[in-house]
Amino acid sequence: MKETSSSHKWVFDEKVAARFTNEAEQHIPLYWQTIELSVETIKTSFNTNAKILEIGCATGNTLAYLFSQGFSHLIGCDSSPAMLDQAYQKLQHFQIPLVEINHFPIQYAPFEVVMCNWTMHFIKEREQYIQAIFEGLKSGGLFIMTDKTIQSDAMKMLYHNFKLKQGLSLTQIEQKERNLEGVLVPYSLEQNITMLKQTGFINLEILSAAFGFVTFLAWKP
Repeated sequence: MKETSSSHKWVFDEKVAARFTNEAEQHIPLYWQTIELSVETIKTSFNTNAKILEIGCATGNTLAYLFSQGFSHLIGCDSSPAMLDQAYQKLQHFQIPLVEINHFPIQYAPFEVVMCNWTMHFIKEREQYIQAIFEGLKSGGLFIMTDKTIQSDAMKMLYHNFKLKQGLSLTQIEQKERNLEGVLVPYSLEQNITMLKQTGFINLEILSAAFGFVTFLAWKP
């Protein structure tokens, strides 16, 4: 991700990778709580030998937390070499495979769990990617997805207020929105649910939601 002038789009580069955690805390509601809730959900249905893939692993915060909770059969993937460089540094003693890839790493399937938090809204061929995730899961497997959904005007105002409370200025908020136009493409809540159901997932539930950021749980029959 790259934040430059108003004419530049958001890119996941070295500058953003270096400050990623701070960026996430300022712009993503319930960032750490979502990671913790996702892992707690996994612990309710799978043992620590479960094979878990994180799509969009960024700088490795979620993988590090999974490892701290006893999970060791982990794989992370991301399309940004700058983000993966930071993840390598953070996870170098954990021996977690990290893969630079733009598509679903089917060569490592099947998985018991696939996590994709704050990443799917950056993927253009979303339905095809979700289908690949479904095919890469074992029967009874769990897909966890957190995505920014289309916000109403009222929800957008609440989200802006959240970011202001994190210390961002209105200028910074508006600048990032301009940089993300056409890069982050949200679906509505209904579109996400329909997409997951049409793919074949069952027992859909919402684990948490805040200011239009929604964590979905979906199971493969």
